Amino acid sequence: SNPSFATGMRGLAIPVTHVARIARTHVKNEEEAEKLDAYLRDVYIPTIKAQKGFVKTERTVCKAEWAYEVASVFEAEHFKDFMESDARTELTTSLEAVLKELNLSMSDLYLGNRVFDEYK
Repeated sequence: SNPSFATGMRGLAIPVTHVARIARTHVKNEEEAEKLDAYLRDVYIPTIKAQKGFVKTERTVCKAEWAYEVASVFEAEHFKDFMESDARTELTTSLEAVLKELNLSMSDLYLGNRVFDEYK
């Protein structure tokens, strides 16, 4: 149980059990979103699923703004290993090629890490 619920006091730490690697960019239209989906399906997912500690990948698209976002979740104790892996380097290289086809570059991509918790 969370002591902050019982006491009304805010906890001083957010436990880190899972980390999400976030990538976000904007595409111009449905066709460009579909190209990124093909990359996810054919290259990214098969590679990332093989990484130790991988939990899941989620993709969201805002069709009003054409914001395209991917979050890949890892068990926290394995996240650093992924970030330092050859697989991550290879994914970055292959993603750069896909972005170039869309007249985008890695500088058009936001990348960040988040503590990930899921509530159902």
